[in-house]
Amino acid sequence: MKKTFGSKISYSLLIFVILVVWGPVVPILWKEIRYSKIILNLLFLTLIFLLILYFIFGTRYMIEGDKLKIKSGFISFSDIPIESIKEIRKTNSIWSAPAPSFDRILIKYGKNDEIIVSPKDRQEFIRILKKINPSIKTDESL
Repeated sequence: MKKTFGSKISYSLLIFVILVVWGPVVPILWKEIRYSKIILNLLFLTLIFLLILYFIFGTRYMIEGDKLKIKSGFISFSDIPIESIKEIRKTNSIWSAPAPSFDRILIKYGKNDEIIVSPKDRQEFIRILKKINPSIKTDESL
């Protein structure tokens, strides 16, 4: 079985990123009269912004056979054997994770490992994982 899930995206998070990246431009444009410096700053910030967008919109979760594969932009995380997943539950953690949404779930696996994800179709994602590993414990709120 091979199934790919896109990541849910919180647009409030996207707005926050836009403000953080482009906020510093306002004082530069207001004060700076050297256009070459303005253009260099805008070019640099545009590249940073495009890279962030690539990570946000390029996050996906793939179930391939008995493995969960997570990719965010050009970063691939270690494959997670689905048989090693112990628990899936909702989380409000704001820690950095391959989950560009505030609607996140925590996957506990292995001895003490965990990862936070935010698949668009969470119910289907969990259903497939539980079909492969029926011993996965889940929250009632999922």
